[in-house]
Amino acid sequence: MTRLRYILVALLIVVAGFLMVRNVLPHLSAQQQVFTAPPAANEPAAQRVESASGDLRDLADLRRDPEGTRSTIKSRILESRALIPHAQEQLAEAAAARIMLYIDPDFDEYVRQIVAFSGREPDFTGRRLQALDFTPENWKAFADVLGPKRLAITKVRLRSRDEMRLGTNGLTSRSRDVHRFYSRLDPGQANLRVVHIEIPATLPAAPNEYYDGFLVFVFAWDAPRERWVPIQTIAENPKPQTGNMMQIWF
Repeated sequence: MTRLRYILVALLIVVAGFLMVRNVLPHLSAQQQVFTAPPAANEPAAQRVESASGDLRDLADLRRDPEGTRSTIKSRILESRALIPHAQEQLAEAAAARIMLYIDPDFDEYVRQIVAFSGREPDFTGRRLQALDFTPENWKAFADVLGPKRLAITKVRLRSRDEMRLGTNGLTSRSRDVHRFYSRLDPGQANLRVVHIEIPATLPAAPNEYYDGFLVFVFAWDAPRERWVPIQTIAENPKPQTGNMMQIWF
C-alpha cells in the first residue's frame, strides 16, 4: 500500500505540472524556455511594474521622436556604468539600436544589425517563420503581433547577474533570435560577461490580450571581437494569473 501511495502522489505531481504550463507552452517555439517561481510574501517585481505604469508609452508615441527615445535609453543605461565591465558607450549604443528595432520594426535595420553584431551576412534561404516563408513582409507581421505594445523607457535599468539568479515571482520566457544570427555565444557559458537591460513593458499574453511586466535584453561581451552582442531576450510576467505569455519576438 505504501508503494501504491507513492505512485499516486507522483502521478498527481506530474498532472499538476502539466496543467500549470499548458497555457504557456503552445505559444513557444523550440528556441524558448519558460521558468516558474513560487510567489513570495512580497512582490518587488510587481511593485516595480506598478510604479512604472504612468511612464508606459505606446510605440507610436515613441516613434514620433526617435532621436529623443534613443537618447533616453542610452542615458538610462549609462547611469549604471558600474555594472558594465567593458566599453560602456558601445553597449549603450548597441542596446539602444536593438531596442529601437522593437519600437519601430524594420527588416532592413534587422539585417544591418545582424551584420554588425555577427560580422557576417545572414542567409534566409529555406528559413521559415512558423509555417510561413521567411520574407520581409512576414517578418514585419510577426513583429507587429509578438512585440511589446508599450514601453517605459524612462525606467530602463541594468540588472546584475546575481539579481537575475534570484528569479521572479511569476513566469519567465527566454528566447534567442529565431535563427541565432547575432552570435554563436552560448548564454550558459561559464565566465561569460553579461549585462541585463530591463524595461517595464506591456507585452502580448494572447491575441488581443496583454500583461504588464518586463522586457529584458541580455548582452554578452564577445572578447575576441571586442564588442557587445545580444544573446537573449527575456519576458517576465510577475503576475502569471493574468494570462498566457506569447513568444518573444527575436
